[in-house]
Amino acid sequence: MKIAIIGNSHIAALKLAWTEIAADYPQHQIVFFGHRGNKIANLIEKDARIVGKDPGLRKAMKFTSGGLGSIDPNEYDVFLVHGVGVEAFFLPEGQFFTKKFLFDAANLIGKKAPAVKIVSLIRSLSTKPIFIGHMPLPVAADMTDDQSTVPFVNGMALLEQVIYSTFDAKLALQPLETIVNGVNTERRYKQNSTSLAIGDNWDNTQHRETDRRHMNVDFGKLWLTQFFRQI
Repeated sequence: MKIAIIGNSHIAALKLAWTEIAADYPQHQIVFFGHRGNKIANLIEKDARIVGKDPGLRKAMKFTSGGLGSIDPNEYDVFLVHGVGVEAFFLPEGQFFTKKFLFDAANLIGKKAPAVKIVSLIRSLSTKPIFIGHMPLPVAADMTDDQSTVPFVNGMALLEQVIYSTFDAKLALQPLETIVNGVNTERRYKQNSTSLAIGDNWDNTQHRETDRRHMNVDFGKLWLTQFFRQI
C-alpha cells in the first residue's frame, strides 16, 4: 500500500520512525510531504496534481519526499494529513450538553484547522481513503488522579462525525498508551525530539525543553504501528 503523508513539523516523529521500522512493513511504502509551521496548507491544484503555492513550500516538499515536486493523487492508495492545526476535542463524562452546543463546539475546533483546506483539496481530486492525524496532546507537567481517556475518545468521535465525515475522512488518534491524565502525552515521548528536516540549517535540531507538543521517534513508532492496523 502506497501512503502519502502530508503535514507540518509533527510528521518528523513519523518520518524518523519510518526509517527504523520500514523493513518490518514491506507491504507499505510511505512518501512524506512536509514543511514546518502551517506552511504546508498553502497547497494548490495544478494539472490534477497537488503542488506548493510558493517556491519555499515546493522546495520543502521536494526535500521531505526525496525528490518529488508534486503529489499525483493517482499514485497513492491512502492519504494521511497529519498535524496542521488539528486539535483534540474532549467530551467530559457525566456532564450534559445540548446537541447544538456540542456541534457548535466541534465546528469551532475542527473547521479552524488549516488541515481542512488540505483534506478538501485532496478530496476534490480523489475518492481514495483520507485519514487525519491530530497534533499530539501536550506533554504532562505532572500527574493527576484521573487517567481516563474516555473524554478524548468520545470527543474525537464527535469531531469526526461533525467535521471530517463530510469529506469522507477518518481521524487517526494518538495511541492511548501514550496518554496520561486523559489529556496529556507522557513526557518520555517528547525527550530528544527533533525538528523536521527540510534542507536548511534547522534540520534535526533538538526541541527546547519548554516545547510540549513535538514528539520523538518512539512516539512515531507507536503511532505508525497503530495507523497500519487502522488502515
